[in-house]
Amino acid sequence: MKELARKQIKHLAEILVARAASLQSEIRAEIEANSSYGDIAGNVTDLGDEASADLLADLGNANVSRDIQELRAITEAQRRIKEGTYGLCPDCNKEIVYERLIAYPTAQRCEPCQSRFEKSSHNQQNGRQCKASTLTPSSLLDPTAAFRE
Repeated sequence: MKELARKQIKHLAEILVARAASLQSEIRAEIEANSSYGDIAGNVTDLGDEASADLLADLGNANVSRDIQELRAITEAQRRIKEGTYGLCPDCNKEIVYERLIAYPTAQRCEPCQSRFEKSSHNQQNGRQCKASTLTPSSLLDPTAAFRE
C-alpha cells in the first residue's frame, strides 16, 4: 500500500470515528426525547394533538432507525479497514476513488458497480414498487392499492 493511501485511509478512519460518535449522541438524544412521549401524549385531550404527538414519536423512531443503519454501515467500514479491504470494490476488485470515499466513507462499491447494483436491485423490486399512475380517489382509502399488480 502506498504511503499516501495509508494517510488517506487514516483520514477516512478518523471521519468514520467522528461520525459514529455523532450518531451515538443523536441516537441517545432521540431516545431520551421519545421517552418523554408518554408525558406529552398523556396530557393530550384533543385528537389533533394526539395525532401530532404520534407523528413526532414516529419521526423520532424513524430517525433512530436511520441512524442505527448508518452506524452499522460505519462498523462494517471499520471492519474492512482492519481487514485491509477498505476502499476495494468487491464486485470488480478495483480501488474506490478517494473522492467517493470522502463524500461517502461507508461506500462498499466503486461508482460504476454501485450504479449496476442499484439498477439490478431496482429491476428485482420493480413488481413491489408503488404505481402512482394507478391511484384513484377511491384507492387512496386503501393503503395497499398502489402495490397491487
